[in-house]
Amino acid sequence: SYTEAIEKLPPALLVPQVTLSVTRGTNGRLALTGQAIGYDQPDAYYPIVKHGIVYQVTSRLGTRVLTINTPGRTNVTFSSYSAAGTFTYQMKPAYPTTRYTVRAYVAYTDASGKTVYVYSNPVTASYNSLS
Repeated sequence: SYTEAIEKLPPALLVPQVTLSVTRGTNGRLALTGQAIGYDQPDAYYPIVKHGIVYQVTSRLGTRVLTINTPGRTNVTFSSYSAAGTFTYQMKPAYPTTRYTVRAYVAYTDASGKTVYVYSNPVTASYNSLS
């Protein structure tokens, strides 16, 4: 018998997460602000391959869950995040009373090559409902 040194396995990659908040923006717009958790630590997390925001008028969404595949939703993608993984987007609602359900998302490719989407909690707001 003999003893042989073997290399350590690389640490398991963490799944990126994303947050989202909605506030009043300028000129009657909704300001969507969020952060991709893990964006600034590429060696610890699966690399983000897609990112953006999906939204839909809440009354049209009904009881469905808002995802990238929800029929009739609007999808906004970004060219990039800040170095810390933050983003800001302003959207113009149809009317100040129109309620929207909004979610941010990031996607990564898992070890099997499948694209996996991770979503923020949904936020429902209208311009008039925000102070």
